[in-house]
Amino acid sequence: DELDELVETGFGEGEVARVDEMVRELGRLESQTDAELDRAARALFAMESELGVATVFWHQIILWIANLADLSERVGNRLRLLMAN
Repeated sequence: DELDELVETGFGEGEVARVDEMVRELGRLESQTDAELDRAARALFAMESELGVATVFWHQIILWIANLADLSERVGNRLRLLMAN
């Protein structure tokens, strides 16, 4: 919603700083997500014998979430480049 407002009103100096902070927060969240997903994958493989085939499906879900986090960070970085031009 905040980004929609900025696009409608244009990117002034204050808005650029706001978006830059949002992109930095996105980067922090992506790093945090990576760490959490690493812990989840380790826990999942520790339970592999209990879960059986479900382990493969859970691992795929973890990979999808990791990919989504990576793509979100990339979008934020591209937005930052767009505003710099």
